[in-house]
Amino acid sequence: MLFEAASLIKEGLIREWSSLAKEDIRTLRAYLLQYVIARQMLSGYVRERIVQVMAIIIKRQSVEDFGEDRRVVLAEVQQQLIAKGNMQMQMIGCSILGAMMQVWGPLST
Repeated sequence: MLFEAASLIKEGLIREWSSLAKEDIRTLRAYLLQYVIARQMLSGYVRERIVQVMAIIIKRQSVEDFGEDRRVVLAEVQQQLIAKGNMQMQMIGCSILGAMMQVWGPLST
């Protein structure tokens, strides 16, 4: 169910991007990051779908804000996940970074 919900959010974001408020998009991205951090035991496929949605948000925002939000996210991932030393948190951080690199292709994926 979580996987399907994340998939619907992804589709809705892509379809309705131009009509969404920028602050709502930032809030959603921040919520998804905190959701993944707070629920470290999510199934891998659910976590990957959620971080894919985050990566799409970051990519789309980068076009509009010249990468400012991307810099913020990278700093958050580094400070909150990778630098903590907790293996599970580091894996989540790597998952987010991997999704960001993968989504740099066409948005339709």
